[in-house]
Amino acid sequence: MLRRFALWVALAWFCAAGAVVTADMASAQDGQAPTTASGTADDRAASFQAVSGGTKEDVAGGPLMLLAYAAVWIIVFGYVYRINRLQRGVEANLERLESSIARQGSSV
Repeated sequence: MLRRFALWVALAWFCAAGAVVTADMASAQDGQAPTTASGTADDRAASFQAVSGGTKEDVAGGPLMLLAYAAVWIIVFGYVYRINRLQRGVEANLERLESSIARQGSSV
């Protein structure tokens, strides 16, 4: 059950990451060097050109941050769930051993 859950989480993770990458690739220009107000990237590489105006990020950080937080919380809840299941198994074994010792003690 836990493996199936982990598989679904991994699948959702890769689908979300693929959607972010696809959106970034769709917004980029195909096969052309990025251009600025002063020309192409190759033109400005040869000499210093002052930047006028603000810069704009091409990669949106919001979806990536939400995806990272979701992944961390899913991992934390999965870990707590696994520890809870292991604890219940240990308690069941302890009860079984205590009843076995009690039966052997009464038969002696």
